[in-house]
Amino acid sequence: MSDNDRIYAAPQPQISDFTFNEAVVRVFPDMIKRSVPGYPTIVENIGVLAAQFAQPHSVLYDLGSSLGAVTQALRRHVKTEGCRVLAIDNSPAMVERCREYLHAQDSMFQELLPVEVEEDDILALAFEPCSVVALNFTLQFITPEQRLPLLRRIRQSLLPGGALILSEKLRFEDETEQQLLTDLHIGFKRANGYSELEIAQKRSALDNVMKPDSLEQHRQRLHEAGFSQVIPWFQPVICPASATRSWRRGRAICNAGWLLSKPCPRSPQQRLSWPTSFVWTASAVLSSSKPCSPRSRG
Repeated sequence: MSDNDRIYAAPQPQISDFTFNEAVVRVFPDMIKRSVPGYPTIVENIGVLAAQFAQPHSVLYDLGSSLGAVTQALRRHVKTEGCRVLAIDNSPAMVERCREYLHAQDSMFQELLPVEVEEDDILALAFEPCSVVALNFTLQFITPEQRLPLLRRIRQSLLPGGALILSEKLRFEDETEQQLLTDLHIGFKRANGYSELEIAQKRSALDNVMKPDSLEQHRQRLHEAGFSQVIPWFQPVICPASATRSWRRGRAICNAGWLLSKPCPRSPQQRLSWPTSFVWTASAVLSSSKPCSPRSRG
């Protein structure tokens, strides 16, 4: 059970950069629930997608695993023989609490995938060959110039037919559109109990450490990293005309859908070698190295 997020409730004379320290770990589930529209849907569907791309006896990575929500989804949904999950985070406090949560999951479910939780820097990680990599709201905290090298290394580590699942907050190119979405996101936080002071102070804390990209920037970077397809498939949508009442009930309005746009190559050799990317938009992005619709693995 997490505490309520009151980190920025009192005035702070100097706002330090946001870090995933012990104080954040204690309130992290509450913070995410009240700050990120559509988060439970995103996390659960990472598991659903991973089940389509996981290959027998392969590694599934959760990079920037925080408290292990994505890791838990992977373990629930992936039934492919011989898979194991590697959850990586550079915050000692997150790693310690994540291990506790996963131990609790072990006591509630049987036949879950084996998992290792490691404290490490994903920028220096020696990747094992893998079939699925999840970056759930992690890339936006990586220094912009380090993002492409990281994605290239991930692409090189993916087995033929593997998938990168990338969830991100997006920045919009059009200033009017960006301002509208910013205002609506602030409204979402207000409706979930955050004060104007809390919203302003947290925004200041995040200014120097979280740098969102536009969808087009993600597309270009993923192609440059070696993915031939970038496919948006999920986007939380906040509707100005109808959202207010739903916000008061603490809910976000979401749209979801599959958008697989490029036809499959006909030969098995092409299917194994042609890299593909999927993209989650607005709060999420996914990328893959498979050219056609994922196989159902039952």
